[in-house]
Amino acid sequence: MNKYLLAIGSLLFSSATWALLNESDDEQGLKGTVIKDLRIDPSLPPYQSGEFPFQASSSTGMRYTNFCPEVREGTRTPLPVGSCSLAPPLREDGRCVVVEPEHQKSVLRRIIPGIDERVHVTNPRERPYRFHGHMIMKFPNGTESVGSGTLIGPHHVLTAGQNIYSHKMGEGWATSVRFISAWSDEEMPFTSAQGVVLLSVKNWVEDQNTDHNFGMVILDEAIGYQIGWAGMFAALDDTLMQNAIHVSGYPGDKGELNRQSTHMWTGVTTILRDRMTYDMETLPGQSGSGVWAEFPGYNGYYVVGVHAYGKEDQEGGSGATRLSVVKFDRLVNWMKEYQLGDFFHSALPSGEERTAREIYVTYKGEANRGEAESQYQLALCYTAGRGVEKKPGEAFKWYEKAAKQGHRFARRELALCYQSGIGTEKSIPKAKTLLLKLSEEKDSWAQSKIGTLYANGQGVPQNYTEAMRWYQLAAAQNDSWAQSKIGTLYANGQGVPQNYTEAMRWYQLAAAQNDASAQNNIGILYDNDLGVAQDYTEAMRWYRLAAAQNDASAQNNIGVLYCHGLGIAQDYVEAVRWYRLAAAQNDASAQYNIGELYDNGLGVAQDYGKAMGWYRLAAAQNHTRAQYNIGELYVNGFGITQDYGEAMRWYRLAAAQNDASAQNSIGWLYDHGQGVAQDYAEAMRWYRFAADKGLAVALYNVGAFYANGLGVPQDYVEGVRYLQLAAAQNDETVQNNIAMLQRKAQCILQ
Repeated sequence: MNKYLLAIGSLLFSSATWALLNESDDEQGLKGTVIKDLRIDPSLPPYQSGEFPFQASSSTGMRYTNFCPEVREGTRTPLPVGSCSLAPPLREDGRCVVVEPEHQKSVLRRIIPGIDERVHVTNPRERPYRFHGHMIMKFPNGTESVGSGTLIGPHHVLTAGQNIYSHKMGEGWATSVRFISAWSDEEMPFTSAQGVVLLSVKNWVEDQNTDHNFGMVILDEAIGYQIGWAGMFAALDDTLMQNAIHVSGYPGDKGELNRQSTHMWTGVTTILRDRMTYDMETLPGQSGSGVWAEFPGYNGYYVVGVHAYGKEDQEGGSGATRLSVVKFDRLVNWMKEYQLGDFFHSALPSGEERTAREIYVTYKGEANRGEAESQYQLALCYTAGRGVEKKPGEAFKWYEKAAKQGHRFARRELALCYQSGIGTEKSIPKAKTLLLKLSEEKDSWAQSKIGTLYANGQGVPQNYTEAMRWYQLAAAQNDSWAQSKIGTLYANGQGVPQNYTEAMRWYQLAAAQNDASAQNNIGILYDNDLGVAQDYTEAMRWYRLAAAQNDASAQNNIGVLYCHGLGIAQDYVEAVRWYRLAAAQNDASAQYNIGELYDNGLGVAQDYGKAMGWYRLAAAQNHTRAQYNIGELYVNGFGITQDYGEAMRWYRLAAAQNDASAQNSIGWLYDHGQGVAQDYAEAMRWYRFAADKGLAVALYNVGAFYANGLGVPQDYVEGVRYLQLAAAQNDETVQNNIAMLQRKAQCILQ
């Protein structure tokens, strides 16, 4: 697994409309702090409040904290106060160094859209890259997410608010945060640390105000004394205009499993009081990256903003939450409140994070006190079995309690409970009533779900036109899931004339919001020459974008391209790797594909037993070809005792899904009396099912039966017709059999 730290580029500010930074708190509207304490005992470790010893200010009205360049590797001894004074970066010999412009150009290069000129930072141990880190977050609903952050103090990480409090699907506060500095190619050159206190502001947590999308993670170790840290700088507009701004991060297309982020830049368009906006393409994982600069007269590296927005989130391009004076002061106050007296104190019990049981107990207590959010989170615990036995009925009860208090996400989950009949009696009418009520509040999620009810004919007559209407209501609110569904209706010609061009347009709208399903579907269109010229390279690019978000279907599709050498050198080992990633998410196609590779000894040692195991996993999800292949293993006795009766059982499962090969194989068993009494009429019936689907061997079998009068009156003319249809498919085995039959029947194909 490759981990790349990417130096993306420098953004040179030019002309723009600038807002002053010396406004009061009230004018800027920064609300109070919201804290999530992940420690079991909030009194441990012994965080202390006090002055942050590295704060500085300027007579010009600018504020900054001191950059800390000095590092004492391999020691747990704290640096003395004042050792991180205004000093330039130091070489190993302690002498001052200056980043020369020519060196800077060799590391930070412009990315031209469509031309990948990103530079792999081969030694992220170096300053300033060492201050930037990869973050892995877990949320109460079981999802794992990734992001970025920057050390701005001994154990203080600046990041985006969305990394620690997610509004997506009602995730809420992260339950676990891990910060890994300078991660590269599986190497962690410095100690990673766990987040134990999360801080943000009400503007983000309660209001979801994107102008205030920032937060801080307090770590359980003061790793900054080993690594150093970046300073913060609340700069005046003129100062920012005169300097290049840099962004560093982890590219999502240089690795796997959504562990990195990618961002490209072309220039800066404007800077506002609370935001920086720049023309930069981004991928998931970048959020929280420090936007940093070097300022003449202030030696070192300083964070001036937090990357938080993709192009789809705002007009004018991607952007960052700018460190205004009031934000700077709030961050410094947070650092003052949480200081470690010693170098190392673990705030967690043995293990990396709080146990699920402790989280459950916390939510249970708060839920019993009537807190709606905790009632919702407690319901999620019962749903997923986190910290408590899975109890769908209990989950439903707590969803209902939170919903009665108006909790939006609880109301959504309640609708899903009624829709699926989990935890309560199934009732599509009740589900629809809840969804309609939410849709009246312009809830795009609910509108999309109503569309899906109509698309699937669930509790209502199947009606793709009505599904389209509801999807369009949600899409009008820029709901990416609905946009992707509209694309699928056009791709399949459901409720609208089939139109791959229109499908592509909708998929692209959703993909612009990083919708993984849409990105994967765009890849499928390129892969299969649907509405666009077939282009395996472009298909791979889109698959990788979706796979970076852990989309199992996309991971499987990448495996298929490697397996068959489509647009890339054939590589069975790499195919297996991608199939396994998808199979780990229970993707049936990937499980089947791994079985095929074991079955044939491609990229792995041939092993019929393992092939059978993977086929069974896929077949349990009703994968047709997996069911058929299990039948084949039983017929041939590969890796298992030959058993025609068991083969028939598996063939019938696949045949029930109209698999032509399975239908032909059932005919073969009746034809040869294997596992069943020989019955030519029944064999002919099954051969016909398969022949009607154009299967060459089935066409041959029907022709042979007519020519030999097996199960039907002998009819050479009809036999010849079927044999001609079979021969037209250029199947070598079929053609050889036809030649033999010709000689036997003394008839010549015309």
